[in-house]
Amino acid sequence: MNTTATTSEFVALHEATHAVVAVHLRVPIESVDISGIQGTNIAGGCRLKFFPRACSSKQWAKQILIKLAPEALQQIWFERMDDDGCSDDVRQAEGIARDCLQIPSDALPAYMADARKRVMKIVQQDNVQLAIRIVAEQLLQRQVLTGQDITDATAYIVGKKPSMRSFAKKLTELKK
Repeated sequence: MNTTATTSEFVALHEATHAVVAVHLRVPIESVDISGIQGTNIAGGCRLKFFPRACSSKQWAKQILIKLAPEALQQIWFERMDDDGCSDDVRQAEGIARDCLQIPSDALPAYMADARKRVMKIVQQDNVQLAIRIVAEQLLQRQVLTGQDITDATAYIVGKKPSMRSFAKKLTELKK
């Protein structure tokens, strides 16, 4: 899908993608915030409930996928591929692979290529893309979402399924 987006929409989609992939991978989220956007000054963030000193290799690998997720969404939805936020996320993902997972420099490109393929499979799922749209829309309306807000908004789509009534209520809230 080729589409255009305003700066606010683009940042909301970027941060929503981090959040939804985290939910998909069962990584708890503290909050997602796009309240720092002012004009062309872009500031947003997805804060995970993540405790680096106690992380396993599996948790670090999930962190890498979460970091790479917006880049995958850009490849699917947008022609524009020059986002500084994605570049920063990719550098951070490479740093995690190198420093926390101890991936040797000569093996890093292959590891990152594999991680990109894995996250692309997640982001290509229709239910994940729907969840990203829902979370991004709520971010644009409210600027800050708690981890519980994100879990509630995406539960039926990407994981634990609440009642159809609560899902219908979420969709109704989005239409307001």
